[in-house]
Amino acid sequence: FYPESAGLRSGRYPGNAWKIDQRIRLTRPGLQCGVRIEKDAGEPDWNDHQVAFISISGSRFNLIIGHYQIETGLGLSLASPFGAGKSALPETALPQYQHKLKGYLSSNETPPHFGLAARVPFYQCDLLVWYSRSPRDAQSDSLIHGFPVSGLHRTESERTARKRAVEIQAGSRITLRFTHISVGCTYFGTGYSAPVEKPDPVRQRFRFQGRKNNLAGLDIRISFSRLRLAGEWARSRSGGTALIMYSLVKLPGIHSMLLFHHLAPDFQNPIAKGFGSGQSSNETGWYAGCRIRAGPFRFNLYYDMSRTFWRTYLRPMPDYNSDFSLDASRTFLSRCRLHIRWRRKTGPETAGVPFSGRMIVCMRKRTKQQFRVELDLTDNRWELRSRFECISIQDQPFTGDLSLSPVRETGVLLFQEAGYHYGNRIAVGFRWTTFETGSYSTRLYIYESDLPGTCSNVPLFGNGFRWTLRFLWKSGRHFQWSLKYGRTFHDGQPVWGTGPDQMASDTIHELGLQLDWRR
Repeated sequence: FYPESAGLRSGRYPGNAWKIDQRIRLTRPGLQCGVRIEKDAGEPDWNDHQVAFISISGSRFNLIIGHYQIETGLGLSLASPFGAGKSALPETALPQYQHKLKGYLSSNETPPHFGLAARVPFYQCDLLVWYSRSPRDAQSDSLIHGFPVSGLHRTESERTARKRAVEIQAGSRITLRFTHISVGCTYFGTGYSAPVEKPDPVRQRFRFQGRKNNLAGLDIRISFSRLRLAGEWARSRSGGTALIMYSLVKLPGIHSMLLFHHLAPDFQNPIAKGFGSGQSSNETGWYAGCRIRAGPFRFNLYYDMSRTFWRTYLRPMPDYNSDFSLDASRTFLSRCRLHIRWRRKTGPETAGVPFSGRMIVCMRKRTKQQFRVELDLTDNRWELRSRFECISIQDQPFTGDLSLSPVRETGVLLFQEAGYHYGNRIAVGFRWTTFETGSYSTRLYIYESDLPGTCSNVPLFGNGFRWTLRFLWKSGRHFQWSLKYGRTFHDGQPVWGTGPDQMASDTIHELGLQLDWRR
């Protein structure tokens, strides 16, 4: 449950303030099936998001009917919308070599495949074929002008775009496996129910247009006990290519990694997952990381640099980015862990500057630094965690920038968390967070465990505090009850948010309830 916004009070959002989620999964030897029905706050239909699948498997095949997800290679051909990005642990940032086919039950409304898929392993080969016909949200008349990806259907314009287009895709993949080497080849074609309009020749020069697209990809992995090499190459119908490759060396006490990625501006595959900024095109760069173990100490560091070839929709010229992170931790007495992290990120930022009666978009060089200290203490029943984090940004004008002066902002965050477990039947958690930042630019994120099976990464900015209470109770052998209540207070802000999402209060309340039945 979410508090009523201006859109709910005015009737612009015809639904209620409840977010409702229902999941059913059945697993038997050789058979899996699942259904998920969900609505977001403000949506009028209780079944706004529906996904379901049936998976039948045997020793020589796997067949899925309904909604499914495919992941292949390193993600340039077919990638999941989920997965780790750059983090304090450099090894987890490396794209994992995948060859997966599984049913889709996520609440993420980025359209999954809907149709039929089969995977047949034989000898040292693995064949995967699929066909899907998936409805997609689209701003469409005789042409498709864009694909909204929020998954929200509250306002009239959002509901009008709901499932206005159909995406048809068919493809196949074959994988050859040997003792230390795996090689895969992927090809698929995609078509739309209406042509995608010609993009803006300046802002979106290389965006896909037309009704048909296809993609071919080749990937390889070489793996030994202390060495891993992997790479993938892909080419879209437009002629644009993409390449990603990396090496991982594991020695006693040290793991080192090096990655290169090149995504051409005219590489057109919206379901690809790049590296670095997460773009699927128009970027090239290097990434180097190291993980060191020295006695009780653990060190993780990485350096990433990338640049774009062409301007983007928001940035009027190509840009350059760099990112450095250093992370150190030590465990005391087997129960206490001290964790320190420093990160420095440099890249361009756009800003509107008034000039001669009109707004001029200028680019500034933004340097963002973050410092974090965290202390964890665990016991058989108790868990305690404390964190202090600060952030600073500094915007410096590029040569010829019309901005008046450099900009500098800071922000700080402090939280204390306590958790208690009574056997495996009852768990209680409480967290108190206080924060103070200059603006949204210096926002700080806190990762929160939500109801079972979900999580959230909450941005905090302005001045205020937030507290959350979580409770879990297993009653009997089959039932589990979960509750989460959260409250965020913004000091000196009688109105919070903008547009139809605006809250006429300085306090935001959140309440979640969940019942799980397992047998």
